Amino acid sequence: MKEHLRRERKYAFELMDADPYMSFLQLSSNLADSGNQLDALRARPKKFVCVNDDMDDSASTNNRRISAQLQDTLHSFFPTPSRFELHRGQRGYLTIQSWRWFWRVRALAHLVAVVCTFAALYRALMSSRFKQRLAECRAFASRFALCLYAAWCEATSSLETTKSEA
Repeated sequence: MKEHLRRERKYAFELMDADPYMSFLQLSSNLADSGNQLDALRARPKKFVCVNDDMDDSASTNNRRISAQLQDTLHSFFPTPSRFELHRGQRGYLTIQSWRWFWRVRALAHLVAVVCTFAALYRALMSSRFKQRLAECRAFASRFALCLYAAWCEATSSLETTKSEA
């Protein structure tokens, strides 16, 4: 059975050479190697580019130059900024603190909604119409209990009379 199932494909797919569509760059702190990789990317642009930053932290001068080259390369591919990009010098407004604040406010809003729901339910239960219905139910229950008690007393007394006659 496994042999039979192994031959069947669940999804239709075709293995293709990724080279025409994808490029992988592993930028190191070596200025010449990284420059050659970026020049090759400019010569043959791809639809998908993966850039791996494998730079040494101790070579900060080379790293700044390579970052500038990478930025120039990306600007040559995308000369006009997207409407979603921030302007130069502008910081993003979503930080971890703003997310925490959002979730705290959201939790507080849920708490307020639950409290308001219980307050509305309590108000409905304590309305005069409910109190009147509750009093009617209590009166019915006490009448029903009295009837049950009377029936029980009658049944026990009739049992006692039959025992005493016997």
